[in-house]
Amino acid sequence: MNTKKISGEKLNKMLDSLSSDPFIHIKGFEINIIDWESIDTFGKSFVFEDCVFNGSRIDFYSSQNTTLPVSNNSSISFKNCIINLDSLFIKDCTLYSLVFDWVQISCNHFSITSSKILNITFTSFISSKSNIKSLLLNNLQLDNTSLDVRLTNFEYFSIKDCKFEKIYFANFISIRTYIERLFINEYMKIYDSEFKEIASFKNSTLLNFKIETSKSIANIQFTDIIFKETVFFSRINSIRSFWEFNTCDFESKVHFHHLNIGEISLQNNVFNDIISLDNVRFSINFIMKSCFINKTIFFGDLLIRNNLKLVDLDTLRTFKNQLLKSDNKIEYNIINALEQRKYFQELKWTDSDYYILWLNKSSNEFGTNWLTGVWFTLKTSIFFFLLLLFINSFVSSIYPLELNLNSKFAHLNDILINYLKFVFSFRFDSSEFQSNAILYFIFITAKIFIGLGIYQTVAAFRKFK
Repeated sequence: MNTKKISGEKLNKMLDSLSSDPFIHIKGFEINIIDWESIDTFGKSFVFEDCVFNGSRIDFYSSQNTTLPVSNNSSISFKNCIINLDSLFIKDCTLYSLVFDWVQISCNHFSITSSKILNITFTSFISSKSNIKSLLLNNLQLDNTSLDVRLTNFEYFSIKDCKFEKIYFANFISIRTYIERLFINEYMKIYDSEFKEIASFKNSTLLNFKIETSKSIANIQFTDIIFKETVFFSRINSIRSFWEFNTCDFESKVHFHHLNIGEISLQNNVFNDIISLDNVRFSINFIMKSCFINKTIFFGDLLIRNNLKLVDLDTLRTFKNQLLKSDNKIEYNIINALEQRKYFQELKWTDSDYYILWLNKSSNEFGTNWLTGVWFTLKTSIFFFLLLLFINSFVSSIYPLELNLNSKFAHLNDILINYLKFVFSFRFDSSEFQSNAILYFIFITAKIFIGLGIYQTVAAFRKFK
């Protein structure tokens, strides 16, 4: 970039000499600011092209009352500029447009504040993006302001106490993003963008909010947000990212579609309409606690394609209640089994529920596996039958079989008949079993466990009813 070197003082003299001209075009200068320069923007349009700014500080301001209507002939544009100032402030201005086109800004303090600006634009080229060290948008209160950021990289990006009609980000990259007390009255859309370390949204009202086809979203937090109209989080692939929604109010539908992320946390939120979870993958966890869900959740394949063993107990209970509400019995049984399994894992052997859940697990895998029920019944009946024969070898009774290797082996047919009578006979007054108290006790105890196994087998079949 071939430039002529001038001082900040000479720049101001040049601007004063052009004060009668509403359109001022400064091109090809390297401007060195020694102390602090102020530029009055009232009623003028400035274009700085192919310029380099070095030094201390420049303030752009309006000398007239900013309550005046925004005029089409008041604007500031930076085109292919390098700004190496310590501070760049655009404050108390009334502008139709503020444009940064292919710029490199390394200011420690760069803010646009307390101004009425109709259009704010940051743009560049795909082959060479703009780079900005730090930007603060603060107290911009014009209801129909439009913010358009494309092909621009930020180390730090912040919006505080602002109203916008529209915000559009495309190929926007920011290492740290902080947005607080923002009001959007038409839409906020984010496409093909990256939040490298953290993106925090707090105490804001967002209309038609959408993030799509974005990547490298490390940690994104929404706290005390009112989402108006339909919300979309779509086509995001960032398997190590953490998404947190806390005390948010979703007034309309919310769609989580085609996400492949690390963890989603939804806590203390209000969902007034449908929640759609279509093709959502998580590698760490999915948390949904203390949420009010007015309608229902469409789970899609969330419950099929993810490892639900990662999900905590409270979230499983939320899922279960929603599946019950939608009469989805198959997936309800899957979640119900996972809930019981999680609860069982948290219990100690001294807890009374431990043994009930242990029997449920052993007899039909918490209602999900009828083969487990058959196997439980079989092994329980064989165990008690062999125990009966073994005890009968040492007691006096009229029961025909005993477990004694020194005696004559009974015929297989006799063994099978007596085993089936032991398992399926409902005659508790059988003289053979009642001939000895210990044998009768084993018989009754076996009936309890065999009956449990049969019941649990039937219960596992009923999961599809």
